[in-house]
Amino acid sequence: MKNERSSMGEAWKPWVGGTIAGASMAMVGHPFDTLKTRMQAVSTSGSTVQEARALVREEGAAALWKGLPASLCLSALTSGIRMGCQASFNATLAQAMGRTDFRDLGARCAMTP
Repeated sequence: MKNERSSMGEAWKPWVGGTIAGASMAMVGHPFDTLKTRMQAVSTSGSTVQEARALVREEGAAALWKGLPASLCLSALTSGIRMGCQASFNATLAQAMGRTDFRDLGARCAMTP
């Protein structure tokens, strides 16, 4: 019974970890996506650094994160679902193969000739 509680007590970790990873990915990557999209729309010949400076000078630094809420929600949601489902699948596969932990399967496969 204690094993079931401890495994159920940690079932939320991949879901939350994936959500945090997705949100971080969106917040860090969004300025680059914003610059890329603007450069494609305007077809400028300047470098990315020149375009970033111009954007910040004309519209302020917050312009790099315009449209972030939609990207943030989508990335956080999909990453959380992906990581949570993967962890659940790994646990089910390990259990079906008679193991307590999915990481044991990798060691077993590495030792098999």
